[in-house]
Amino acid sequence: AARLDRVLTAKVPTIVAVGAGRAVRAAAAEVAAIERPQHQIIGMVGSIARSGSANPYEVVVRLADRIGAQRWPMPMPLVVDSPDERDLWQSQRLWRILEALAERVTLGVSGIGQMGADAPLVADGFIDSGEMADLIAHGAVAELSGFVYDMRGQLLDHPHNFRVTSLPLPRPHPLLAIAAGLEKLEAVRAVLRGRLIDQLVTDESTARLLCESA
Repeated sequence: AARLDRVLTAKVPTIVAVGAGRAVRAAAAEVAAIERPQHQIIGMVGSIARSGSANPYEVVVRLADRIGAQRWPMPMPLVVDSPDERDLWQSQRLWRILEALAERVTLGVSGIGQMGADAPLVADGFIDSGEMADLIAHGAVAELSGFVYDMRGQLLDHPHNFRVTSLPLPRPHPLLAIAAGLEKLEAVRAVLRGRLIDQLVTDESTARLLCESA
């Protein structure tokens, strides 16, 4: 929240891109309430689960309301059924607007997802437990913006990654990630190995473990 405050208090028009998730939502809730109607908050990821329900941890609208900014959510499924369907969603005018805005962001903010039955991708209804088991069997370790990576931080060669509608990484740039806890240790390590982020906010225990295993 302090890092976001430093960016959002600027009076010059600023674009901030945000992912979804518990950590990002918690940070957004702590941002100082100010009036910055000249700013734009854009979504990096689709906010709709496979069932059609909205993700309760969508952040764009909440953060924009906090500072009176313009909002540009991504109202589409995070993961669709086929690459053709992904191409269809990404051909829409809104997605192209977000893609253009992402080229001019001051900061991107995202969580980092671990793999497993309690992973955000499963818990929030974007994929089912069978799909998660298949990803793990193929070497999946970390998730960032819906995309899945192996232990080296390389994009996993798996059909899943061709069905994700998110803005393609490394955009937005620079990218700040928020993640902490033993259950996320391997995922954070993979993301760092792959140099997928520019800044990391974590807790002391996770930081110590990362440094000890570097």
